[in-house]
Amino acid sequence: MSHVNLSKVTTWLHEINSIPTLQVLHLRYTHLPHIAAPLPPFNLTSIATLDLSGYSSFNTAVLRWFSNASSLRYLDLAHCDGLHVEPLQAAVGALSNLNGLCLSSCNIEGDIDGILRNISSSFNYLDLSSNELTGTIPTLSNNNINTTLPPFFCNMDSLQVLDLSNNHLSGEVPNCKSPSLTFLQSLHLNGNDLSGKFPPFLKYCNQLIILDLGENKLSGKIPTWVGSNLPLLRFLRLRSNMLHGNLNAMVVMQNYSRLIIDIGNYNYSEGILINAKGSTNMYTAILSLVTSIDLSNNNLYGEIPKELMNLVELHFLNLSRNHLTGMIPEKIGNMKQLESLDLSINFLIGEIPLSLSTLNFLSYLNLSYNNLSGRIPVSNQFSTFNDPAIYVGNEGLCCTPLPKCSKDAESEATAADVDKLERTLYIGSIVMGFIVGFWGSIGIMILRHGIRIALFQLIDRTCDWIYVQVAVKLKKLKC
Repeated sequence: MSHVNLSKVTTWLHEINSIPTLQVLHLRYTHLPHIAAPLPPFNLTSIATLDLSGYSSFNTAVLRWFSNASSLRYLDLAHCDGLHVEPLQAAVGALSNLNGLCLSSCNIEGDIDGILRNISSSFNYLDLSSNELTGTIPTLSNNNINTTLPPFFCNMDSLQVLDLSNNHLSGEVPNCKSPSLTFLQSLHLNGNDLSGKFPPFLKYCNQLIILDLGENKLSGKIPTWVGSNLPLLRFLRLRSNMLHGNLNAMVVMQNYSRLIIDIGNYNYSEGILINAKGSTNMYTAILSLVTSIDLSNNNLYGEIPKELMNLVELHFLNLSRNHLTGMIPEKIGNMKQLESLDLSINFLIGEIPLSLSTLNFLSYLNLSYNNLSGRIPVSNQFSTFNDPAIYVGNEGLCCTPLPKCSKDAESEATAADVDKLERTLYIGSIVMGFIVGFWGSIGIMILRHGIRIALFQLIDRTCDWIYVQVAVKLKKLKC
């Protein structure tokens, strides 16, 4: 009966109340008249859907009357005046089977928590748009929300934090045509089934600090304006999508000093999932304490931008499972706060920069499955990386904990040969000396008669002296 003029039917509530088997009732914009007390006992025991949108004479008494409808599943009161937070809170709590509620454009004032507090876990539709509600929206993450992001998403001009992570959101992120969400500071849409391109409206969100779009089905190129239009960005997570493009082309941010200096201007706390150090961890702390870039498991190509090395406050960098080429920048040693570095499963070449060994806070490193070559550094922090798995898949790498380099083996073999030769010469010189000395003495005695007689006399006198000394000692012992 929607849009039928029922302004003269003053007994409309009594009439519908006489139909206890009524299940669906649509009376939107029917100019229903005001209902005066007393109201009849509630008799709509089967009602499941009720639409009274546009009822300008709606009042708290009617709301209390309908709150007896325990079978009610969907209630539409859009454009109804006279609604307040307190009676709405009581009604929502009483309607135990309610899973859909529309209260848009009702000029409701008060704290939004008063309405949301009694919503059951079975709720799948809620519209509170175009009201005067205040307060904080509770987290909607880790639920089973299985819809698309609605178009009015673009009209939330004052929104600062939105967390819809780990749900079942699908479809494309709305393409807001004009600058919107300009006050947005934190956006978590990770762990859903969102598709389409990188959301273009984000180019206007110059207050954005945290952006997490990981674990979705986003495709296309990562735009270059990520570096230039988001000067306050501290946390960027795009892992496990289908994004591609030249990573080097993204880095166009020039004012790196601002990137560090402005960290202290933000002090609200928030939880962040970071895939680093070989596991996924939840960090709940002041945002200035955690800075991270996670672009893993995409189709990014090109060299690692040298400009990234200027992010001296970066703690976690994960570029694994892409198609990156070129060498690891030598200036990576500038990132003194780096704790976790994962460059595995790419096409990087060249030697491991010695500057990496100067990163005193680096506790996790993975360079496996690249085309790196040369000697693995062994000094400073690298002395703690003893797991061969972090280097596997790089046939040109050598030294601890991998097999020794071929040059080292050749050097050791040469040294062993030299030692063997020196020992041989030393033993040979001793033998030759003995032979020469012994036969030289014998030869002299044979050739010179006087020397031979003198030598034998010396031996006789020495033997006599030894005999006398032994005899004297034995005699003293007997006494």
